Amino acid sequence: MKLDFLPDERIIRLRDFSATDPEQLITTISELICGRVSSLAVHELPFAESVSGCSLTLCCDSRDRGFNQSGPAEFTCRLTVETWDNVRGLMEPFAVGVMGFQWLDSNHHDDVRWLISVDGQW
Repeated sequence: MKLDFLPDERIIRLRDFSATDPEQLITTISELICGRVSSLAVHELPFAESVSGCSLTLCCDSRDRGFNQSGPAEFTCRLTVETWDNVRGLMEPFAVGVMGFQWLDSNHHDDVRWLISVDGQW
């Protein structure tokens, strides 16, 4: 799975993944939801490949704070457990081979959008 940032569109994108990558990401997000891990560095996952230095760290928070950009392609996303559970649900079709794309961000007021796409398109 490739993780990249499209600065002109302000999109963080997960793309070009294997058949097992979405399920592995769902499992890892479940660890975040249940509190087994306090944060999740997507770019450090063994099945993830950071493109052009893109980094994405996921964290649970008491409220949905969305994305914070700390560098040109460095992001932290802080959401509630309930919202992470929703994101996990949005990813589930990709774990069973659904084609296409899905926006994963729930707050359309953020400056940054988050996309999962089989072929990188939307």
